Amino acid sequence: MENIIIQRRDMIDEAYYLVVEDLKNFFSVWVDFYEDIKKVFPDNADYIDKCTYDNWLSYSIHKDMAIVLDKAMDYEKEIELCSVAISVGAFRDGTKGGMQARLEKARKKMDQSKLAAQDTKKIPRNQVVINPQNSRCPLNQIDNYNDRIKGIDEGYKYFEQGEEYLDKGEYEEAIDFYDKARAVGLNTYELYISYARAYRKMKDYENEIVILEEFIERNPSLHNREMSNRIDKAIKFLYNKQQSEKASKERKERNKKKQLEKRIAAENGQKVSFKRAVRQLDDEGNIINEFESIAEAKRVTGVSSRCIRDAADGFQRHAGGYVWEFV
Repeated sequence: MENIIIQRRDMIDEAYYLVVEDLKNFFSVWVDFYEDIKKVFPDNADYIDKCTYDNWLSYSIHKDMAIVLDKAMDYEKEIELCSVAISVGAFRDGTKGGMQARLEKARKKMDQSKLAAQDTKKIPRNQVVINPQNSRCPLNQIDNYNDRIKGIDEGYKYFEQGEEYLDKGEYEEAIDFYDKARAVGLNTYELYISYARAYRKMKDYENEIVILEEFIERNPSLHNREMSNRIDKAIKFLYNKQQSEKASKERKERNKKKQLEKRIAAENGQKVSFKRAVRQLDDEGNIINEFESIAEAKRVTGVSSRCIRDAADGFQRHAGGYVWEFV
């Protein structure tokens, strides 16, 4: 029985969900709950009838249901399930932290999913400057352009060599061989995805965008969600990169102006104090918050002011798990 439960964890079928919904009434509708379990596993009805609360159902069923909900990324229901399990005394689940630790993880995942949902706003292509630098030949100079089979025959050997370099992390070399494969007519989904992966690793989002758009232009019938999602994500990364570069340039100009004002004030015997505004970002360059000063950032986030200053000055990568920069 328990093995069957484990085998069905990945299936997340409708019947299994119905049992999860009923679990909040675990004790008051125990008989109905048994009947629901038997509907899910009709071939094991006799075994289920032999089970008692003191057997594996008392704890394992909560754990199994929680695993199913976690795989389905239904964290709200998982939190409810774990809370009910703890309230009725089924706080063990075979792991060190027990159901309480599972509950905390579900809460954290739900918070992260909410942040991710807020971060899915699509950025229009016209909001970024795309000017890729590469040595690829133009489309009108590709050999075997209209002969897909011949393109595969002549280009696949170059593609395989490129894959070897990609696996070794030598991305520029990989791209050189992909260019050779493309130049003799190779026009496959695998080639363009590998191109995109190499450019993504190099953070060359401009080339990633245009190479994927080229695939869609050449193969409109093969255009799929993965291609669209990759393009949208590359545009977002490029947008964040360009906005960060713009902010950095503006920050340098402001700092230069402040230093000049400070020097002039010092020459005139005046004491001038400048607050340094600071920006909090994630690893992808998304702005989380801005503060008028490091002191305010420390007060709100609890991160050491020295660590924030060192991260903003470039002496360390993170402070408190975040990227920091002066505004």
